[in-house]
Formats: sequence, C-alpha cells, structure tokens
Amino acid sequence: ISRRTDFLADWVCNIQTSTGSLVPPTPLRIGPNPSEGRVFFNAPSAGKMPWRLYDLSGRLLQFGTVEPDESELNLGRPAGGMYVLWLGAQAHKLVIR
Repeated sequence: ISRRTDFLADWVCNIQTSTGSLVPPTPLRIGPNPSEGRVFFNAPSAGKMPWRLYDLSGRLLQFGTVEPDESELNLGRPAGGMYVLWLGAQAHKLVIR
C-alpha cells in the first residue's frame, strides 16, 4: 500500500485555515402577530436590511429597506389574512387582522 500512495507526497501541502468564531445570527422576532399593519422587530446592529411581504400564493405585495436605526414596519392596511414577511434572510408568518 505504501508504494501506491508514495506519489501523493508530491501533492500534499500543509494548509491551515481558520473559520474564526462561527456565531449563529440572532433570530429576528416580530410582533404583534396578529397585526393591524404595524410590525415591530428586534433590529440587528448591522446595516440596512431588505424586507418583502408576500401573500400565500407567492405574489410580492410590498418591499423596502429597513434602516439600521429602525425597528418598525408600517405595512399600511393590507387585506386581513396570512402573509409571509421576509426580514433580511429570515421568513416570518404574519397574520393581518
């Protein structure tokens, strides 16, 4: 077996990598849920964050960007029902009364 693997000695190199500290992102929480159109959330401290509101058929209804110092979305008065609200890369079920 050693003869079969001797050729690997020319191809092996010593590479060291580091992933650093992998800290999972803090999950965003939204409320109140059900809502009447105003939604509050715990804002992350990192920059602007895109948001999108979809109905259950997957149709994009509204979208925008949340500024770093904001922690509220005013969605107006969409028809009562269930929606999917994406904040950044996290999806949330949202009920509008």
